[in-house]
Amino acid sequence: MSVTRILAGTAMLLALVGPAAARPLLAPIGTDLRNLMPGSTPDTVSGTVRQNIYEGLVAWTTDGTAKPMLAEDIRVEDDGKTYIFTLREGVTFHNGAPLTATEVAWSWNQFLFSDTPWACRSSFT
Repeated sequence: MSVTRILAGTAMLLALVGPAAARPLLAPIGTDLRNLMPGSTPDTVSGTVRQNIYEGLVAWTTDGTAKPMLAEDIRVEDDGKTYIFTLREGVTFHNGAPLTATEVAWSWNQFLFSDTPWACRSSFT
């Protein structure tokens, strides 16, 4: 099949269904979710759904580097062990409550110092 035919077929399909922004994208999931709590059960399906619910201080870019997401800025101290995150202003939770350093600290304490089965804990010594 030629590229011209594929493009023409795609154009006809788009004309029939209308603009993509007019309706939600539905993506079926092949298995049940194991858990939606961040840091738990590192199965692919649950992780994919969590990535669409939660945001982190940083996010991975296509080149494999971490860039600020909920953080506005990241500063690494000279010792290489201390990271200072400046939070973006105006970030709110679904209930309208503002994101503060208190919530960030709670999350880190939950993962590092509780019995949460966080697979990454051993990386933070």
